[in-house]
Amino acid sequence: MDNINMTDLIKLRDGLGKLIGKEKDIAEGACKEGARQLLGRTIKRTPVNKGQLRRGWTTTKPVRTGTGVTIEMINNVNYAPYVEYGHRQQPGRYVPAIGKRLKKSWVPGQFMMTRSAEEVEKIMPQICDKHITKALKEAGL
Repeated sequence: MDNINMTDLIKLRDGLGKLIGKEKDIAEGACKEGARQLLGRTIKRTPVNKGQLRRGWTTTKPVRTGTGVTIEMINNVNYAPYVEYGHRQQPGRYVPAIGKRLKKSWVPGQFMMTRSAEEVEKIMPQICDKHITKALKEAGL
């Protein structure tokens, strides 16, 4: 029969006790880091000639829900959805703001946020692991 080292079990029990109730703090930290990653990647992908659109990207403060933490990314610039997802236009119509006539009936979207969200979604497990590992180290485990 193997001997069990009780001091290690006591250390584990005490360390896990320190983590009780900190789940949402850990989730909030990971969520904030994911939101920072998403914001940075989206701003880099936003067309440079759309300066106002680049400055319009922002995130909300973390909101703790019953099952986790939520942070929203928004852009209040009125034409943001049209640049993100694409839009129709009337070919031949003159637009004084750009000094040209429109040529295409459909302008494809840039999908700045969509593509960035897909990338961040792939790295979120590593971000979560990093925050969990940090919490375990702080608890002495």
